[in-house]
Amino acid sequence: MIVRFVPYPMAYPRPIPVRFEPVGLTVMVSPGTTLLEASRRAGISLPSTCGGQCECGECIVIVVDGQLSSLTIEEEAKLSEEGLQQNWRLACCARVHSQARVQIPAQKAEFH
Repeated sequence: MIVRFVPYPMAYPRPIPVRFEPVGLTVMVSPGTTLLEASRRAGISLPSTCGGQCECGECIVIVVDGQLSSLTIEEEAKLSEEGLQQNWRLACCARVHSQARVQIPAQKAEFH
C-alpha cells in the first residue's frame, strides 16, 4: 500500500488584512489573531492593564466592518448595551476571521 501525504489546505492559512483607523495602518495577521495582537503588530499600543486577559475592559475598539469571533461572556459583561449596539469590542477578546476595519477611539491608543 502506498500512502501519500496531502497537506491540509488550512495548515498555512492566508494572512488577513486588518486596518486601524483613524491612523490608516494595515497589518496582515493569521486568522484567529486577536485585535489586540494585531494592533501591537501595527505599532499601536492599546491600554490593557490585564495583559490581554479580558479582565480590565480598557481595550475598547469599534468594529467598522469585517467578520470577527462571537461576543464573549467577558465582553457582554463589560460593554454597555449602547456600546454593543455601536459595535464596540474588547480588542483582547475579538478574533479576526476576515478582512476587518477597526476604529480606535482617539484617547485610547499610543502609536509607536
